[in-house]
This record gives sequence, structure tokens and C-alpha cells, in this order.
Amino acid sequence: MKKMLIGAVAMAAGIAMADGISSDIVGYTTVDLVPGNQVMKGASFVTVGDDELSIQDITMSDNCGDGDAQIWWWNGATYDSMAFWFTDLYADESGETTLGYAGWGDGMYWMPVSKTFAPGEAFWIQANGGLASASITLAGQVAAASSSEQYYGIPLTPGEQVQMTNPFPTGALNIQNIKMSDNLGDGDAQI
Repeated sequence: MKKMLIGAVAMAAGIAMADGISSDIVGYTTVDLVPGNQVMKGASFVTVGDDELSIQDITMSDNCGDGDAQIWWWNGATYDSMAFWFTDLYADESGETTLGYAGWGDGMYWMPVSKTFAPGEAFWIQANGGLASASITLAGQVAAASSSEQYYGIPLTPGEQVQMTNPFPTGALNIQNIKMSDNLGDGDAQI
């Protein structure tokens, strides 16, 4: 059922973008994780009303407890930017005032991490190996794309590496469907 919903969302997003209709399509996708294994995922939605995905719009299954999952991302040089899943985040460093909701927090004070991912920006996620099962859910709005463009553009900085995935919740993406800008010559980019 979820695959049919996502397929319908993807098809509707494609039609909406092709016809210049509003791309305010919202949805979610849930992916099962193998506890103990690292897996790369990416921002296939954006936070509703925004152009990026908040880390807090990425949730773990109900069976994940405090610290049972971690997420980390490329910060331009290393993968040392990290957050942990907590069932009850704190509002301040005292640990006495709770916010009353689950989310991604820092490892020291359990305070919410403020991080956003651009459409297609990838991150690594791992559920604790002690869990029998786990899943991640990404929710939000399909990224807006121009109806006059054939491809969704993602800005790159020459000389810098970027960790990317498909910016839309559409499943597999053929590498030949990834195009570079016209000003690049032979061998000017690598993937």
C-alpha cells in the first residue's frame, strides 16, 4: 500500500511539474532498516513550506529508545556531524525541562539538533544492533521544480565533494539520468 501511495505521489509530482501546476504534494516514505547496519538515505522530501528537510522530520519507529539510532552527515570534510534518536528531548542543558516529544538530539544534553538537508542531500543512519527491527520515516512536501526545466538543478561548488541521493521519493534513479551543466567538458566531473 505504501509503495502504491509513493508511486501515486511521484506520478502526481511529475505531472504537476510538467504542467506547471503547484507541487504542494505531501507524503511520507518508510524504509525498514537492518539493525546494526549503516545505510545511506537522503532528503526525498522537504519540510512543508520550506525548501529543505529538517532533521526533525525524519523519525524512527516506535520501538527505538534513547540512543537506539544515530544519524550523521558529510559536513564538507568529514562525517563527524552526528545526532542520536531520543524519545524525549530536553529544552535546556539542565536536563530538567523536557519538550515532551521524540527527535534527534545531541549526545551530551539530549537537546534538539538543528540541521536541514537540501533536496537529495544524503546522510548515514544506523539503528542499534540490539533491536529486532527498526524503520525510518521521512515526511514532508515534494520539492518544487520548475516546469520549464527538464532536470532538477542542484548547485555544486567546484573542488568540493557532495554526498547525494535522489531528491524525489520515486525509487531507483538511473545514473544516466543525472546530467551535469553544459559548461563542463570531458572528465570535468566524477561520480
